[in-house]
Amino acid sequence: MALGEDAAMRTKDLVKAPYQFVRLAGHAHWLPNEGEPDLQPIILVHLRAYD
Repeated sequence: MALGEDAAMRTKDLVKAPYQFVRLAGHAHWLPNEGEPDLQPIILVHLRAYD
């Protein structure tokens, strides 16, 4: 089952933790494998902010 953008944006209402919706244009389903150069800085900023 795919998660559409609307559902992803509403996820913040269901979690009790920091949540950020980020659009990464040009990437498909395999984002962790194919989008590392774009994804890595976002993850590092998040980890540093909430460590």
